Amino acid sequence: MSLRWSNFSFPVPGKHVFDREKQQVASVSRAPGNLDLFVIGFDNHVWTTFWNAQAGWNAEWFHVPGQAVFDRDKQQIAAVSRAPGNLDLFVIGFDNRAWTTYWNDRDGWSADWFPLPGRAVFDREKQHIAAVSRAPGNLDLFVIGFDNRAWTTYWNDRDGWSADWFPLPGRAVFDREKQHIAAVSRAAGNLDLFVIGFDNHVWTTYWNNQAGWSADWFPVPGRAVFDRERQQIAAVSRAPGNLDLFVIGFDNHVWTTYWNDRDGWSADFFPVPGQAVFDRDKQQIAAVSRAPGNLDLFVIGFDNRIWTTYWNNQVGWSRDWFQVPCRAVFDHEKQHLAAVSRAQENLDLFVIGFDNHIWTTFWQQHPNDKPWSVILCRFKGDPPDAGRESFAERFFHEAFTPGTGGLIEFWHDVSHGAVDVTGTRVFGWVETDMLRSNAGGISRSVLIDAGIRAAQAKGFDPINGFHSQIVVYTRNWSKDGAPPGADWRNPQWAPFWIDGSADGRGKVCLTPPFDGNITAHEMGHGFGMHHDVGPDLTTASDYSDPACIMSQNGAFIQQPWNVAFGPALCLNHLVQKNWLPRGRLYVDDGNWMRAGITLPLAPVSRPGARANLGIKLKNIRANPAWDYYLEYCLPDGWNRGVPGSPYLLIRRMVTVANGDERPAYLMAIHFDQIVGHGATGVEPSGNVRFTAEVTNLPGPVLRVTAEAL
Repeated sequence: MSLRWSNFSFPVPGKHVFDREKQQVASVSRAPGNLDLFVIGFDNHVWTTFWNAQAGWNAEWFHVPGQAVFDRDKQQIAAVSRAPGNLDLFVIGFDNRAWTTYWNDRDGWSADWFPLPGRAVFDREKQHIAAVSRAPGNLDLFVIGFDNRAWTTYWNDRDGWSADWFPLPGRAVFDREKQHIAAVSRAAGNLDLFVIGFDNHVWTTYWNNQAGWSADWFPVPGRAVFDRERQQIAAVSRAPGNLDLFVIGFDNHVWTTYWNDRDGWSADFFPVPGQAVFDRDKQQIAAVSRAPGNLDLFVIGFDNRIWTTYWNNQVGWSRDWFQVPCRAVFDHEKQHLAAVSRAQENLDLFVIGFDNHIWTTFWQQHPNDKPWSVILCRFKGDPPDAGRESFAERFFHEAFTPGTGGLIEFWHDVSHGAVDVTGTRVFGWVETDMLRSNAGGISRSVLIDAGIRAAQAKGFDPINGFHSQIVVYTRNWSKDGAPPGADWRNPQWAPFWIDGSADGRGKVCLTPPFDGNITAHEMGHGFGMHHDVGPDLTTASDYSDPACIMSQNGAFIQQPWNVAFGPALCLNHLVQKNWLPRGRLYVDDGNWMRAGITLPLAPVSRPGARANLGIKLKNIRANPAWDYYLEYCLPDGWNRGVPGSPYLLIRRMVTVANGDERPAYLMAIHFDQIVGHGATGVEPSGNVRFTAEVTNLPGPVLRVTAEAL
């Protein structure tokens, strides 16, 4: 099992709509496998719906019990779970007092909302409540008061609510008309607050259950300043004793800083890696930790799509932001994303759509996903070498980043969605315990295991959660001086060859050159596929297929790396792996040989066409019988480098000497892609004539005829 984003977003069930120009969704997980959403409706009542892992989404939204109403034009709901099976909601009422209601799994909802104890009032037109639970059975609330000081109150399951709100210690004041408090608990019995000050610096204060409140607020270290009139701080704790802050800077990049209980604060804020920029005038960052040592950020981009980036404690930050796969767009001028982790290694996003319905997408475990770990290696004692290493580092990071047109898209497309390598992580550089001088002429497995050991020695885990491993070395030879064109077949240089390919265990060693063609081919071995053979049906004709990645022919140059990618997988491999969409392979067990057969056939890359994506015809005259596999190959998509296409490709399966069952390429019938044109060919044994004719059916679609001779 591994992890990936849903390929679509969808509206949360129900007919109710909400005001996307004024309201934001509040989301919370009251227990693992549970989600609760809250929003103020057009009627000023608070509405809710829920999801759980047993029953899914509730059929419809409903309003939280009670007669109380709140200002949907100005107020937002704060929702928190103070313990598993508990929910608490907070909002500033029309009377400027803070109001609350609660739910628990024993008694359900309170009969109505009620005001918190005390006489304090706050500006409902400008301020929102920040709510946090610092430990099970505890609640703490924060808000900027009319005096511009930060005020708080608290509840615990021993004494109930404090008698009244009170100002936090210190003389610091903040802009109640523009700023809101960000509150987080970095560990049980700890509270940390953040706000952008009048000087545009980020200010903080803290509380713990040993010493109480800090004497005053103080600025977070660094010279960075941010727009207090438009931006709010996002604060999250990725693990006990850790704090991370995020904000969109004046340059529209996302900036961050961090604190941990070992080293304290980072010296200054710094931009999150990547070129992506976002609208600081309108957008706010949503930050969440889906598991200890992980961070995920979300924002609606200038293009109205949802963008994300991530950090983990094994590989650090993603190299750039990327779009969440769903195609839905949302109003980046009015809406902000709500992000929540309902259980470890799960993410859920919520937003009010242009249709005023609430939309969601999610990231979670999928049984068919197969992320890899990539380990960038140096031999023992080898110094860094940007000339050899910079492209390898860039290529593997970028080619395994969603949305780059690299290996994630390749495997998703050619497997018809059956394989998703999203989540592949690049580790390194790491230094192995092997000298370069000892790396020549040895097995790939030894090279691979050395890379895995080196990653583990640095504290990385390239094994758990990954389908397999790719170990990368930037040397082809164990000594210098190899002449141009030398390869492993040269007896003089064979003992010094550093062997880069799959090792028979499903793991891969790669050496230069680095491209999508070689990498995908070797990953194919890791997915259990073998080389294609040719018409002689033996391994002497390995790599014979003109349009299959497992023969590596038919590549094209892919940007932005300017290296070889493609071709796609042949029909035989798709059938063998059960990756062809169900019901799209026409199968005839031999009746066709009596009178011939004519069938429609679309390219295997065009699943939207209303025709077969493959044809399998049993040759019952052979002893033992075997099957013809017919594929329509167009020069587009991942097959756009296949020379001479379009083709009708004729193949079969064959068992080679070592017992492997492999695709065998028999012939290709070339034709012009013009309606009414076609071509005929007789397969090499002389037993069957195949005819292909181009039709005017959308797809495009061939009319394929097979006749036994």
